[in-house]
Amino acid sequence: MADRVISRAEARAQGLKRYFTGELCANGHIAERKVAGRQCVKCDLERGRRWYKLNHEKALEIDRRWKAANRDLMLARLRKRNTETGPYRDAMLARRAAWRDANKEKLAAEQKARRDANREEHNERARQYYYKNREVNIARAKRWKKENPEKRKEWLERVGYQQRKEWEAENKEKLKEYQKRYRTENKDAKYASINKRRALKKGSAGQYTAEDAKAILLAQGNKCANCKADLRKVPRHIDHIIPLSKRGTNDKTNIQWLCQTCNLKKKDKDPIQFAQEQGRLL
Repeated sequence: MADRVISRAEARAQGLKRYFTGELCANGHIAERKVAGRQCVKCDLERGRRWYKLNHEKALEIDRRWKAANRDLMLARLRKRNTETGPYRDAMLARRAAWRDANKEKLAAEQKARRDANREEHNERARQYYYKNREVNIARAKRWKKENPEKRKEWLERVGYQQRKEWEAENKEKLKEYQKRYRTENKDAKYASINKRRALKKGSAGQYTAEDAKAILLAQGNKCANCKADLRKVPRHIDHIIPLSKRGTNDKTNIQWLCQTCNLKKKDKDPIQFAQEQGRLL
């Protein structure tokens, strides 16, 4: 509007709130004027600034009353400006980042005070968030550990081990219950961990994962590799085809699933010897 000359009557006919004549106002401004009262916009702005300086407390009170009476409108405007891409949002994000950088210690102290004052509520909220976003959190933690080995080592030496010992000492029953539940819900991972430890003691190479064990069970069609019993209906054991005691490896190429009966019969026998005892080889 400010670069297009238009009369007040034309602006009123078009439903505009301002018009521009291109002429100086009484105070020497070349600016838009208001249709309602012909006031120069710059003069109005300067008059408002002077009044604000002279009536600062009154202006703040008026502002507080307006915000209280128009809270929903104000929040809607702020939400719109903060979410829409543009110079206002970019400037807001830059100010916010600069303020956080300048007040890191203050923010950390305030957050710690809030956590300490509401420890149970904070722990419950954190627990719910973790299980709701478990896969994302695990992936993020693994990525951070991989990218920051020195930081992780320094933190564990300085804080981590001590915190863990203190927590375990204060939560013995909770820890037992958690370990029992974990072993029940993650049997494949438990056996993979046990076999890894056994293999290390015996100097055997290789390592398989719980996912490898599940894939092998699926490849066997949920059948025992020896007697073809349905492993969904009978107890099942994971077995090293060539036993670790006979220099077998602990990788997935040396793993099979047997029913409990067959595994107890096989024990640490060589696979050929076991097959001969079953009458499957001469």
